[in-house]
Amino acid sequence: MDFHCDVSSALLKKARELDSLLAGVAEHHPYWAPSYYMTQALALLFERWNGGLSGDELEQLTWYIEKAGEAVRRLKEAG
Repeated sequence: MDFHCDVSSALLKKARELDSLLAGVAEHHPYWAPSYYMTQALALLFERWNGGLSGDELEQLTWYIEKAGEAVRRLKEAG
């Protein structure tokens, strides 16, 4: 049994569980957006844990992280 595959599978499973839980949270909750985008970024990383990220995937990862950053800035401004 490959340890790296076990770890990536467990991490991906947890990211998907978080995504499922977030689906039940109202999108207007102030922490929803940063949580959602960070979870999407983590899921993408865990899907590719044992391989490389394509250029498109790197762009997608960057977009998720930028969106999470924007959401955090909005929290700071509202704070």
